[in-house]
Amino acid sequence: MTCYKNGLKNIVYIRTIMPNECYNRVTITSTNENDITYILQEINVEIPDVIITQSSKLGIRLEFITAWKPDIQFIDTLINKYPLSWIKNEWISEDGKCGIWVGNKNNIKFMDWEDLSNEDEHHFFHN
Repeated sequence: MTCYKNGLKNIVYIRTIMPNECYNRVTITSTNENDITYILQEINVEIPDVIITQSSKLGIRLEFITAWKPDIQFIDTLINKYPLSWIKNEWISEDGKCGIWVGNKNNIKFMDWEDLSNEDEHHFFHN
């Protein structure tokens, strides 16, 4: 289970991640308004059930599920195709593997770590 705040409404949501799923929370910005529109179109084709949590002409925040791990290759493709964009993807998978990928075309940072698995989350916080 993952908890996060929606910046617009300041509401705490609780998301249960099912086995084999990886929950992704993505922020995308660009200095080119058209990039946001085109990136969102590509994401909607590539990834099912995308939830838009915040959007403007120059930025968008999304949530979606991928299988097992984040689709870093797809994010790399977006960064290379839209060089004026900046993307941050924070994720957690059901087995507790977490990470963050942040960057633009010229500067990419990646970090991952072991967090609480679904079982650990239940054991420590839902007894």
